[in-house]
Amino acid sequence: MRDLAEYVGGLIDRLRHTSPEMGLLRVALLVTSLLAVVIVRSWTGQDLAGVVLWLAGVLVLGTLLRPDSPFPGVLLAVLGLWWVGASTGAAGWQHVTVVALLGAVHVLAAQAGSAPSHASLTPSASFTMLVGSGAYVVVVGLAALLVVAVTTVGAGYSSTQVAITAGVLLLAGVIGGVLMASRP
Repeated sequence: MRDLAEYVGGLIDRLRHTSPEMGLLRVALLVTSLLAVVIVRSWTGQDLAGVVLWLAGVLVLGTLLRPDSPFPGVLLAVLGLWWVGASTGAAGWQHVTVVALLGAVHVLAAQAGSAPSHASLTPSASFTMLVGSGAYVVVVGLAALLVVAVTTVGAGYSSTQVAITAGVLLLAGVIGGVLMASRP
């Protein structure tokens, strides 16, 4: 019983000393994770008697409290498998949206877990994190769009145009990211 009290006391102490920047990052992680769960659930319309939804809810809570643990990876795996297993007949834009949301959960959990909760960020570091996160989500979304377009190339002329456009934009995004990352 004493171990539980110490653990809860540690969580409360960490919460009290959370910096505004890290608190905002955790709120963004919570909102993005819940949005991903709600979208996957509503677009698939399938759930194993509510078990997957409850499991995802527990994993979201674990991801929020311990972003440096295996919880975010397990949450991404559960949501990804849930989407892949139940998304038959989904439109291409739905696949891209889910992949972009999962990419956002991934990068936000990585950033929340990479620094202690009391860490304070300078404005330039905040800007760099925001731009890097946005670029990551855009590149992941473009990669998903490219995959969706390539898998439907035989369906008509417009899917070929989408595949070419997504490929060019993805290449431009990767080149831009490499150039931004290699600047002094």
